[in-house]
Amino acid sequence: MKQLSFLILFFMSFALHAEQVAATVSWAQIATLSTPLNGMVASVKVDIGDKVKKGQLLATLDASPLKAELKRAEAVLQGRSSTYEEEKRELERAEELFDRTVLSQTELQAAQLKHSLARAEFGRAEAEVEQAKINLRYSRVTAPFSGIVVERNVHPGEVVANQFRVTPMLRLARAGRLAATAVVSAQQASRVSLGDKLKLTLNGEEVSGHVSRIVAADQGTNIIVTITFKAISGMMGWGIATLDF
Repeated sequence: MKQLSFLILFFMSFALHAEQVAATVSWAQIATLSTPLNGMVASVKVDIGDKVKKGQLLATLDASPLKAELKRAEAVLQGRSSTYEEEKRELERAEELFDRTVLSQTELQAAQLKHSLARAEFGRAEAEVEQAKINLRYSRVTAPFSGIVVERNVHPGEVVANQFRVTPMLRLARAGRLAATAVVSAQQASRVSLGDKLKLTLNGEEVSGHVSRIVAADQGTNIIVTITFKAISGMMGWGIATLDF
C-alpha cells in the first residue's frame, strides 16, 4: 500500500511539473556555399527548394581566365623543367671536370649555384601549376551533402568579389534532420540533460528527438535548449513546435 501511494505521488508530482513550451523549428545543419575566388557567375543550376545529391554541381564561375592561367603556368613549368635538366647536366659535367682538375673550385661552385637556382625555379613553377588547378576546381560549387537548397544569392552574369569577405552563393540544408530550439527557465532546463529523449508536436504530428544543446542565455536567467529530430514526410525547416518538458 505504501509503495502504491509512493507511485501515485510520484506521477502526480511529474504531472504538476510537466509543461509544454513553444520552440522554433529550423534545419539541424545548414552549409553556406561559395568559392574563395573572384569572378563572374557562369551558371546556377539550382533554385530554392530543389533537392540535391552529395557531389552534385550547383553553380560555376566563368572558368576562361582560370584555364588561361593554368595554360600559362604549364608553359612556364615546361620552360623551367628544360632549364633545370640542362643545369643538372652542366653540374654533372662540371663535377667530372673538377675531378680531373680541369675545372677550378670557383667554377664548380658557380655551376652548383646555377643548378640550385634552376631547381628552385622549377619547384615554384610546379607550385603555380598546382595552384592553378586548385583554382579551376574552386570555380565549381558542389553539394557537400544531400539536402535542400534554402537560399540562393547569385545569378548568371553577376560578379562575385571575395577579396575582403566571401560572398555566400547558396545555402544548403541537410535533408531529413530538423532542430527545435526553445528558451526556458533554469528550473525547466534542470529537468533535462544532453542526450535525453523528448517529445514534440509539429504540424499536428508527434515526434521524438534528443537534446543536443543546452546553453545559457540572458546572463544565465534563461536557458536555450535544442532538440534534434528526424523529419517525417512533409516537415520543413521552419515553424513552431510544442515541446513536452
